[in-house]
Amino acid sequence: MTLEPQRGVETLRRFGQELIDRWYPGTLVTADWTGEAFVVQVARGYRLADPIWAAPDCLDSVERELSLARELLAAAWSLARHR
Repeated sequence: MTLEPQRGVETLRRFGQELIDRWYPGTLVTADWTGEAFVVQVARGYRLADPIWAAPDCLDSVERELSLARELLAAAWSLARHR
């Protein structure tokens, strides 16, 4: 499924937040549309992980969804590890 910018931002944010809440409570996920791609950010405390860039079709297959999930978890793990 190719995400439309307005719905895609909320879909990605919710997807990321629900995933991260299971593993790293207290970590925030935000998403935005740049005009060409989505950018997803993971924050914990006063720290912000590197941005995760996602194409409009980033949730069109299980493989791409799992890849995004891995990136989100890695970002959250990195922030949680460096308290």
